[in-house]
Amino acid sequence: MTSSLFSVLMADPQSEHWNGADLQKLSMAELQGLAKLFGAPTSGSKSELAERLLTYRKIRIRLSRYDDNAESLAQSHGRESLRSMCDALNLWKSGSKVQLAAGLLNWRNRCRVEGQTFLAEMRAEAQSRPAQLSLFSP
Repeated sequence: MTSSLFSVLMADPQSEHWNGADLQKLSMAELQGLAKLFGAPTSGSKSELAERLLTYRKIRIRLSRYDDNAESLAQSHGRESLRSMCDALNLWKSGSKVQLAAGLLNWRNRCRVEGQTFLAEMRAEAQSRPAQLSLFSP
């Protein structure tokens, strides 16, 4: 059973509940589900996973406004900023600004695909389960 907080976080990456204190309220399974949705590794302790989710979310939001043109990302960020993001994501952090930007955008796109695939699988699984019986009619 998922918590309402988990549902809020899944539905709204901009929610004010995306903070360390609220993430700690989630079960390990819920944190791992959010990690899969964000394309983040699911290993580690609860606090490590919560911290990783906050980092991935912050970077995904930062990259979301850019199209697939690495030049535009490279022009709007300094090399150290791009390297810092790559470092936080365990991506290769050498090369020109454009190469770093391309790596970040490729990472973002891969995470989007993985997250959407995971979400589709979860929706299909939920639909395949029998509906809960209720004593009250709608």
